[in-house]
Amino acid sequence: MTRQRVITLIVLFLLIFSAVGVWRLAPSPAGVSTVFYRLGQKDFRGALDRLSEDVADGALTDAQVYADRGKFEKSLERHVWYHENALKYQPSLYGVRLSFALGDWGELGKSYPPAIDKMIEIRDESYDRFVNHNGPESLFHDVCSINEQLGTESLTIQLFAQLAESNPKKARQAFRFVDDLLIVENRFGLFSQFGDSKSHLKQVIASRRDMLSHFAKHPYPSSSEMIDRENEALVETVLKLAAMAVEKGDLALAKDLKAMAHKEVPDARLTAGEPELP
Repeated sequence: MTRQRVITLIVLFLLIFSAVGVWRLAPSPAGVSTVFYRLGQKDFRGALDRLSEDVADGALTDAQVYADRGKFEKSLERHVWYHENALKYQPSLYGVRLSFALGDWGELGKSYPPAIDKMIEIRDESYDRFVNHNGPESLFHDVCSINEQLGTESLTIQLFAQLAESNPKKARQAFRFVDDLLIVENRFGLFSQFGDSKSHLKQVIASRRDMLSHFAKHPYPSSSEMIDRENEALVETVLKLAAMAVEKGDLALAKDLKAMAHKEVPDARLTAGEPELP
């Protein structure tokens, strides 16, 4: 019996045992049995949370171990399982699933090309489910993340452009996963269909402030480097948004965007000259 099945059986046992505890102890008057019931419920919930983490993390660890041992097919199986099931056990793994896990999967693909084929297959299935089967918008985030891992972000823009034309409702749902990419790639017309420059900049600034707050409480050795990269990204984003405003003939908006960003990052590029119409 695999470790995965053992852990799953333990989870099921705890759920059943917990349910039995509710049935037997809930009617009891306040007293010793009620105290044990409450403590037991708390312990069970904690145990279930830990087991859920073990199930998901164990799959990713297995994938890495199998890859190190040259068992590439087994490693791929665990990557696929993790991608399809991790959030059922631990929703907080949302970011890890689309970053580090895909990165490890991509590394496997360098030694085992079928891993990339499978990643592409899952990407295409995710897009189809999102567009044609009323799937959740998170499926488009999967598509974007996989394309980023594969270095095919141009395909993300192509797919979004198709959505914007054929299914604007779905495109609006997907927009928040592609807005930054549209700005970076100067797809101002497509961005303007669904986005607002000031609202987007406010979100970027809020995200940066959250990051600074986090680093103030939990400093890392590389915190300053990460802050520098975030500052540079903010400046570059604002310069592109300002260029988009100028292209639309809105010089006042371009000036406001630069002023908003300059309050956060006093970069000389944000005050260099007045924007001019092309």
